[in-house]
Amino acid sequence: MSSNSSVVALPGAPGHLIASRDNTVTLRTTAGTLLQVQNPPTDLLPALHDPASATKTACTYVQRLNEEVAERDTADMQARWPEARRAVILTGTGPIADDTADALRTWGATPSRFATTQELSRDPILRDETCADDPSLVISYADSPNERQHWGLLDAQRRPSVAWLRTYREGDVCFVDPLTLAAGDATADHVLRRRIAASLTPTAMTEWIHNAPGATTVPDTYARAMTVSKVLTVALAWAQQAPTLTHHRHTLWKLVPATGRTTEHPILGYEPPYLPDQPQATA
Repeated sequence: MSSNSSVVALPGAPGHLIASRDNTVTLRTTAGTLLQVQNPPTDLLPALHDPASATKTACTYVQRLNEEVAERDTADMQARWPEARRAVILTGTGPIADDTADALRTWGATPSRFATTQELSRDPILRDETCADDPSLVISYADSPNERQHWGLLDAQRRPSVAWLRTYREGDVCFVDPLTLAAGDATADHVLRRRIAASLTPTAMTEWIHNAPGATTVPDTYARAMTVSKVLTVALAWAQQAPTLTHHRHTLWKLVPATGRTTEHPILGYEPPYLPDQPQATA
């Protein structure tokens, strides 16, 4: 950076100071917000260019700026992922699950990992009644129908305070199910039934959904990126209680890497159809 640059990074906090031709100094935060600096010392920017020659007044002012910027940065992080909703559980293995865990940690969540949903269902973390009112999010990833066969257990055991987001691959095609947030939302079984009902070849679709082999190829970088991005988008909406939650609760997202196309499909929960009691056998 040249000695006469009009943009200078703060030395102790994320942010930049911008000197304008009208002699005003503006602070740019990491969120991109521009804030005019009030009553800056005349040697503020020169002091940042050459700290060794800074006056005591300039040093004190820079320290105050650093403290304020750090407070704003902390507030932004809290708004991005509120502390009360940082408890996230992630089940599944593989690159997409690993990338999802990294994204969650980077953006403020504290994910606990389990290899399978069945393993999670046996863990006290899901049945701890002392945490009954604490909101938490379960994200499940699967690479095969076999890994999804115990998802019904979570539907049965899920507490009202636990949201559930399912993502999976069938061959190379990636899916993110609607977010299950409350009673009446679409379950994993609802999604499969909806897909079968919408298929032009429902018999073949049924066989594929229940008996497809596990994925044998590693998802490419872009399929991973797009799928993880969708999962993170829904997780952030849950964490922030965003208005988009309604959309995410009723929408199946699908990525077809072969064509590079993403589509969304409405999915609604429904009551199981009535079945009359079976007549008792008589002697």
